[in-house]
Amino acid sequence: MMLHLAILVLSIGGFHLLALARSKITARRQKVLFCLAWLLLLVALTLSVSYWRLGPGLALWTGYLSAGAGTVFLLRLILARFGLEVK
Repeated sequence: MMLHLAILVLSIGGFHLLALARSKITARRQKVLFCLAWLLLLVALTLSVSYWRLGPGLALWTGYLSAGAGTVFLLRLILARFGLEVK
């Protein structure tokens, strides 16, 4: 159960960092955020594949990627609606 939560949190964190990397920031900070985001997503992939093996691990990781992307998208949409946009 904790591994599921860890993979979901890493996916949400990775997508949040990717979203922040798209904002108006310096090129150096953008590269750092982009690399950290992909590092989090790769750690989530490694955890998933190492515990459930290749087939089920990739399937679960893809599901958590979808859940993470949807969560970040909806939270940023809600925050923008109320004028609390993350910068």
